[in-house]
Amino acid sequence: KTYTGKEITPSPKLTLDGKTLKKGTDYRLSYYNNTDVGTATITATGIGNYKGTLSTTFKIIPKKVASFKKVSGTKAVTLSWAKPSQSNGYQIFRKSTYNGKTYTKVKGIPDSSKTTWKNSSLKADREYYYCIRTFKTVDGKRYYSDYTYLTAPTLPGGKTAVAKTSTKLYSTPTLTGDALASIPKSAKITYVGRTYVTSSKIVYHVKYNNGSETLEGYIPSTVTLTF
Repeated sequence: KTYTGKEITPSPKLTLDGKTLKKGTDYRLSYYNNTDVGTATITATGIGNYKGTLSTTFKIIPKKVASFKKVSGTKAVTLSWAKPSQSNGYQIFRKSTYNGKTYTKVKGIPDSSKTTWKNSSLKADREYYYCIRTFKTVDGKRYYSDYTYLTAPTLPGGKTAVAKTSTKLYSTPTLTGDALASIPKSAKITYVGRTYVTSSKIVYHVKYNNGSETLEGYIPSTVTLTF
């Protein structure tokens, strides 16, 4: 369960010999240490024909990081976030390909008051994928929040470009599924950056004004762009 600042009272299912017992009729529940981040205890106490007690535990984890933002540099990305309550620090992970399955830890921050970090020495004009989680240490044990995710290109502000050939705009870098729109030849677009689907397959991340709405998606890197 995630920390809320209030008592957390989950109701586990109790059975005996295949029969589901009824809360308030066959047993009552009590809770211990069930407000702050840490390990909470639930105790079921039998009522009537049911005697004795049975206990189990559950974890209360910190709230995940909110307002995860980025500022792009030519070969760097500066990350910032809002400090959540019940936090002692943060861990930041990164991957460099869309289809990459593993995020690698790139920074540990043991001070929860520090809410910004600059990732330098990156490749220019490339998108990177980040996730961050917070942690709190209770009785020598760390409790981690869920992850918050962010995509960040190393191309500040993007560039205005013209597509020299017509193409389809897709919602994901895999360029599959229904197209968001058709981009005609000589249309103006905003070039956001290069997305590496794998280490060898590249697509372009772009924005396209389709009438009154701005669509954001991906086009093949075989499309010739002029800037």
